Order: sequence, then C-alpha cells, then structure tokens
Amino acid sequence: MTYSKGVFWERELIAYLTGQGFSTARVAGSGHNTPADILAVRRGLVLAIECKAHANRPRLPADRVAELRAWCEQAGAHGFLAWRAPRQDWLFLPMHALAESDYATEKWIRKDAWLAALIPGSEVAPPTSD
Repeated sequence: MTYSKGVFWERELIAYLTGQGFSTARVAGSGHNTPADILAVRRGLVLAIECKAHANRPRLPADRVAELRAWCEQAGAHGFLAWRAPRQDWLFLPMHALAESDYATEKWIRKDAWLAALIPGSEVAPPTSD
C-alpha cells in the first residue's frame, strides 16, 4: 500500500469513528512515536488501531505486536489491527488474537459488530450497503 492510499483509508476510518462519537487522532509516523496509526477515545474507552488496506490478510511482525501491546497496557487502551480489503468494509482483529498470532478468519470482527461489542447498549450507526 502506498503512503497516500494508506492515509486515505485511515481518514475514512477516522471519519467513521468520529461519526460514532469518538475523539480521534491520526498518528503521523506511526511505528516511531506510537505503534498505532489511529487513536480514538470515547468516554474513557481508548482504542489504538494499526491500519492495513490491501487485498491480502495482513500479519504484523512479532516485534510490532509486542510494541502495540506494551503501548496499550501503558495507556489503558484496547489494541486492534484493522484491515480493509478492496471493495470490502473494515475488519478488526483484537489484541489477544494478535498476541497469539491467530489471524484465522473467524477472529476478525466486522466494523458494526466491533463497535457494538465495545460499547454495549450504544446506538452504533447501521452498516451501509455497498
């Protein structure tokens, strides 16, 4: 994925999270300052999201997973790997699956189900049909 394509998809996810009531920040130079591309906060719920947008299911190197996990523990954040394949919506892999190197299809969570699970009882906007 090129830098400009990555930024485009990160901004798309930021717009979605902002629309769901999160305060968001795109972290420039992720991997240097923080291992996440996006930080999102809503009423004490802190998310650290590493984004990938390409056709093949992404895998993070063990050292990147360890960095993300340590950062999340220090910050009190929930860590996720977010993946957007072409012409598909975002999928999310939680930290525990990342830490176990378990990238199985059933571990990935759809965007609408992901937020509904994180914010029980919330009014998550319904998914749009493509």
